Amino acid sequence: MSIGYANLLKELKNITIPKQETRSNWLQRPLSDAQLRYAALDVVYLLDIYHILVAQLQKDNRLFWVESDCDAIVDKLRNTDNEAHYYLRIKSAWKLRPDQLAVLKTVSAWREQQARENDVPRGRIIKDPVLFDLATKLPSDMQQLKRVENISYRFIDEYGKSILCLVNQTLDNEVDYPEQLEQPLTKEQTRVLKLLKQRVANIADKLAIPQSLLVRKKDYDTLIRSYCDTGRCQLPPSLLGWRQSVVGDDLQTYAGHLLSGKSL
Repeated sequence: MSIGYANLLKELKNITIPKQETRSNWLQRPLSDAQLRYAALDVVYLLDIYHILVAQLQKDNRLFWVESDCDAIVDKLRNTDNEAHYYLRIKSAWKLRPDQLAVLKTVSAWREQQARENDVPRGRIIKDPVLFDLATKLPSDMQQLKRVENISYRFIDEYGKSILCLVNQTLDNEVDYPEQLEQPLTKEQTRVLKLLKQRVANIADKLAIPQSLLVRKKDYDTLIRSYCDTGRCQLPPSLLGWRQSVVGDDLQTYAGHLLSGKSL
C-alpha cells in the first residue's frame, strides 16, 4: 500500500541513499557534515520523483484518480467534526446502550481535545479499551472509576474529577443520547463480503494497485447493508467518481446477485 522514500528512490532512479545517520543525535548543534548531507538527500530528489510519478499517472490515465482522492481527503478534513465522531471508530462500540454510547462519545471528544492541547498521541491520554470499559461501567465516584479495567492511577489523579463530571453531565442529557450502533454483519453477510473482496482483489490485481485503494472495508459493509434496508445495493459516495466505472458498477451488480440468491 505504501513505500518508503529510500525504497521509492531506489525503484524509480536506482539511487541508494545512506541511512547511517537515521538514529544519530539530531539535537546536537552544530549538525555534522554527514547529518547535513543526509538531510539534504531526503529532499533533493523529491522534484524528480514527482515528475516521474506524474508522467506514469498521465500515461495510465490515472492522474485524475489521484487528484480526486486528494480533493476528497481535504474535503473530509474540512467538513467532518472528528472530535464528535471518533467514538464510532472504537471497537465493540456497537455493544453499548445509548446512554453508554453517549458517555463514550463525550469522553472520546474530550480525549481528542486533550491530545491536541498536549501534542501527544490520543493513546497517551487514555487507550481505546479503557474508554470502552469506562463507558460500560459508567462510574459515578472515584471508587467506581478505579475499577475501570487498566485505568492508571496517574490518569485518575490528573483527570479523574473531570471524567466523573463529564460522565454525570452526559447521563443527565438523555435527549442527546446517540442511537445504538448497527451490529456486525451476519454469518451469511460475512460470506458475501468475502466473495466481494475476492472480486475486488481480482480487479486490483489486473490494475496493479492495492485492493484497499479501490474499496475500503466500510464500503463493503455499506453496500451489503443497503440491500438489507432497501432491497437493492446502493453504492456509497466513496465508490462513485472514478471508482464507479473501475469497480463500483461491477461490485454493485455482483453484490445484488449474491444477496438475492440469483446465479450469475
